Amino acid sequence: MNKNSSRYFELVEMITLYNKKYYVDDDPIASDAEYDSLFRELLQFEEDHPDLLVDHSPSQRVGFHPLKEFKSKAHSKPMLSLSNIFNQEDLTDFHERQLKALEAKNITYFCEPKIDGIAVSLLYEKGILTHGLTRGDGFSGEDITQNIKTINTIPLKLIGQNFPDQFEVRGEVFIDINDFEKLNSEAKKTGDKVFANPRNAAAGSLRQLDSKITSSRPLKFFAHGIGIHSQGLPQNLEKVFEYIQGLGIPTNPLNQLCNSINECQSYYEDILSRREKLNYEIDGVVIKLNSFAEQEALGEISRSPRWATAYKFPSEEARTTLESIEYQVGRTGTLTPVARLKPVSIGGVTVSNSTLHNFDEIERLDPRVGDDVLIKRAGDVIPKVVKVFPAKSRQHKITPPETCPCKLGMPIQQSVSLVWEIYDQEQQKRIKTFLSKYEANEFLDKNKGSSLEIIEKSEPLSSYKCTGNRSCPERIRGKLIHFVSRRAFDIEGMGNEIVKLFIEKGLLENFNDIFNLSSHSETIKEFDGFGTKSCHKLIQAIEVAKNISFERLLYALGIDEVGEATSKALARAFEYPEALASASFKSLIEIEDIGPKVASNILDYFADDFQKNEFLNLGSILNIIFPKTVTNNALSGQIFVITGSFESYGRDEIKALLEQRGAKVSSSISKKTNALLVGANPGSKLAKAETLGVTVYNEKNLAKLLSDG
Repeated sequence: MNKNSSRYFELVEMITLYNKKYYVDDDPIASDAEYDSLFRELLQFEEDHPDLLVDHSPSQRVGFHPLKEFKSKAHSKPMLSLSNIFNQEDLTDFHERQLKALEAKNITYFCEPKIDGIAVSLLYEKGILTHGLTRGDGFSGEDITQNIKTINTIPLKLIGQNFPDQFEVRGEVFIDINDFEKLNSEAKKTGDKVFANPRNAAAGSLRQLDSKITSSRPLKFFAHGIGIHSQGLPQNLEKVFEYIQGLGIPTNPLNQLCNSINECQSYYEDILSRREKLNYEIDGVVIKLNSFAEQEALGEISRSPRWATAYKFPSEEARTTLESIEYQVGRTGTLTPVARLKPVSIGGVTVSNSTLHNFDEIERLDPRVGDDVLIKRAGDVIPKVVKVFPAKSRQHKITPPETCPCKLGMPIQQSVSLVWEIYDQEQQKRIKTFLSKYEANEFLDKNKGSSLEIIEKSEPLSSYKCTGNRSCPERIRGKLIHFVSRRAFDIEGMGNEIVKLFIEKGLLENFNDIFNLSSHSETIKEFDGFGTKSCHKLIQAIEVAKNISFERLLYALGIDEVGEATSKALARAFEYPEALASASFKSLIEIEDIGPKVASNILDYFADDFQKNEFLNLGSILNIIFPKTVTNNALSGQIFVITGSFESYGRDEIKALLEQRGAKVSSSISKKTNALLVGANPGSKLAKAETLGVTVYNEKNLAKLLSDG
């Protein structure tokens, strides 16, 4: 081996290792600059010495010449589908069949999350990836080798030397949820196809005839089994998964050995509870006999193995009829179309409403009153329409409304006939007072025959906003509900319905009114559901809420696109309310993470004299706690993630204590995370932290950690 070839193969091995540490282990060991330099050197070697090029070179991930079509190739061993079970009784039946067939008293199972992805088969020959096939019909699949080679988490060459000459690995190709959302966001910007869900995105990406397109997609891979192999391997699944991990092939860290059927049920329940926290979609768990000898003894039936089953989660989808479409107005004025449905049960919950997100979604799906729709509900997430089944005789196409759907936003001739005829004298009086307070009477006089609130597009089709601001009751209600919400003022006993009640009774019209409710205590006591005790508790809670941090006050204002992180940044940058209220555009965009759009939103908010004066007046009512400047602190700059529940602290309290000491608190584990704080029922973050080697603290360590910091 000459000097050139020696250096070339050294580069191939180094970059392959760096890729594994970055993409599979999430633990990079080289800087971006070092990696880029080595990769450029590799490409130069291959250009200067094309005879050196090997199939497993990292350069081969960038894509190949487009194909005219995919060729079909038979599987050396059929890729069977799994039978399904749906409840604990089914699981017991499955277990008893295994015991009877094997004449055994107990069985060990290997369990894993059932990834909602695309099944593929990978063939390694002498450690080199030579073929990648889709599952197809189970007996033959499409040869997608070129596309498989672009997936960074799949090794082109196995690590080490201890592997069979022929070794087939099977698993799922998928796109995680965060990457899926980014992919669709970019597609919207460029006018490309928007995918319906991560599985469709993975399937579409994997079946591109031009592998350069596939290489641009954020595909990932988890192994879930093996096919053919030319020499002996460990005798059970648990050991095989350890073995293939050592070869550089990724497996799911949530896989688990279960020594009884009761442990399988507990595993199912645990994974189901974690489902909404995972960054990839799953639709159940897979339960397999751990022993290969037992698997072989049981064999298969037609298209599925007897020794494995998929324990599916409760259905998250159902078909029902779209009865009408209405519009909700948020605190920022954005209209959200809402589908009113014929009630249907999904996973034990009756669903009668579903979000349609925006008018881009309506344009894409084209739902119409009378159509059947497929509704998907994921945990506590608002149900959404994912597919439309057009009726034989369709109603008219849904178009955006021309006026705000709030009661005072109707065309004038409607408001005259409706607002005054359907309301009693007391309500009419409140409406007149409302209009007078916000100088809307003059507006009405000048604009007879038009509308009170015009809806304008913020982007083509996607978002329509009511421009009424304080003249739109729906926006005012949304702002007040946000103001008292848990992450803002967190006023105990003042939920959405109470806010709505107080608005309806004329007690609330702006933020300052909340802190004047004590003057209406005699009135409040007479409301349904209230009394002396509950009224007193509410007034006490409002008094307690007057002690608030500056960042929570800023978040409570509900400025468009100013969330918790931006509120913290603003609180650190401005020492008192007056400074922020009179801030310049230049001073705002100089703050980390605040761009021109957010800066403009902040300026627009305080350009409104009413809102500015309301904010400054709050400064005189409240006891505002301003952030302390942290210097020379052991925790300063450290990145923490918090998971689980704690006995002596609330998670928001822990977050505040860490940030007071200069630490940053993130919502997700990454290679940059310094430590994970773990409470009860930690979820998948603990497993990922252990995989990445992140330091883990429990509640017992917390007091010392904070005192040291």
